[in-house]
Amino acid sequence: MVEKEYNELAKKYKLPSYAEINRIFQISTIEQTENLSVEIRRKITEQIEPALEFVEHLIQPDPNVLSDMYECKYINSDEKTHLLSIYKKLMKTLRANLELDLVDDEKEDCHFIASFTKEWQQLKQDILPFIIKIKTSWTEPSQAKERLEYLG
Repeated sequence: MVEKEYNELAKKYKLPSYAEINRIFQISTIEQTENLSVEIRRKITEQIEPALEFVEHLIQPDPNVLSDMYECKYINSDEKTHLLSIYKKLMKTLRANLELDLVDDEKEDCHFIASFTKEWQQLKQDILPFIIKIKTSWTEPSQAKERLEYLG
C-alpha cells in the first residue's frame, strides 16, 4: 500500500525511487498513508534525532553522564568545529520539519523529502568517522586510575 501511494507522490513531485527512499528511511513500515508526505517526514525525523543527539553530546557533554565525559576527551577543537556545522544542518532540518507540520502543504513536504534525501547522504558520511572514532575509544585502555571503594 505504501509503495503504491509513494509512487504516485514520486511521479507528481519528482521524488527519489521508492526503493531508495525505503532503504534510507524505512518507509515501508508506515501504516497510515492518508498523509503520506507527513509520515515520510516523520520517518526522516526518526533518522535525524539519534544522529543529532550523538553530535550534541560530543559538542556539549553532560557532566553528569559518564559516557559523555569519557567520549568528549577524544574530540579536539577542530573536530568540534566540524561537528557544530553538522549540528547546525541537522537542527535546521528539524526546524524546517516543525515548520512544515504547521504549514501542512504536500508540495512543500515533498520538496523537503527530495532535498533532504540528497543532503542526508552527505551528512551520514560526515558523521560516520566520528561514530567510528568514538566506538574505537571504548576499546582503548582507561588512563584514569579507578578507585573501587565503597562510597556509601
